This record gives sequence, structure tokens and C-alpha cells, in this order.
Amino acid sequence: MKRVIDPITIQRNIDFFNEIHDRFPDSNHRSLHYNTAENQVTRFIVLTQIGELNESSILDYGCGLGDLSYLLDKWAPTCSYEGWDINPGYIQKARQKYPRHLFELIKPYQDSTWVKKFDWVLVGGVFNFNLGSEELIWDNL
Repeated sequence: MKRVIDPITIQRNIDFFNEIHDRFPDSNHRSLHYNTAENQVTRFIVLTQIGELNESSILDYGCGLGDLSYLLDKWAPTCSYEGWDINPGYIQKARQKYPRHLFELIKPYQDSTWVKKFDWVLVGGVFNFNLGSEELIWDNL
């Protein structure tokens, strides 16, 4: 039986990242719990080496502030990027920073049925904060 992340755990996660973002509002990598900007970019590089991304549809699951879209615009300009996150503040900021892309607020505890299909699903920043069990995170992807 699939375990589901409950709304209280989701809210704890949102509150945690909002507190970090309030402490580091001008530092994307720190507000997303990366140690350095280089760590964030390195993770993006590793994620994007999965295959040919041009002409592909890409879901960035746990997109945070949408910074991966900036790099994909340069590295795979013909890809179709979409970012999903559970944090409404991050989605709002991502939409402001990168208006060319689609960013969606998701609630994994309400509906885990995907109605869209993607060529690639990239998951990176989701693992910067453990909700209590890494297996629980994988169960909800």
C-alpha cells in the first residue's frame, strides 16, 4: 500500500523553506537549502545529463524557485519545461522570475494522479530536506 505524505508534514516542509528563504532572500541556493551555488549548479548539470533534452518535455518535480529553467533555456532551448512544487511562495516567485515557463502548485496528499505526460521527470531539490523518510518521498513521486 502506498504511503501518503500527510498535510501536516507538507506544511512543516513549507514552513521550513519559508524560514530559510526569509533569512536568505537574495540567495537562491541558500534559500533552497543548497550549501553553495556551485552545489546547486552541479546538481542541475548531473540532472540534465540524463539524455537529449532538446525537443523534450521536462517536469522539474520540486522546482523551488525555478532556477533549472534558466539553465535549460541556455542548454536545451527547444525543450518544454514545467515546474511543480508544494510551496505556494516559491511557485509565485518562479512565475515572476521566469514568466515564459509554466509553474504549478501541487498537493501530493490530495491527488497523486498525473494527467500530463513528460519525456523526462527531473527530481533534485526535493531531497534537500528529509520529511522523515526518504522512502516516503519516493512513494509520492
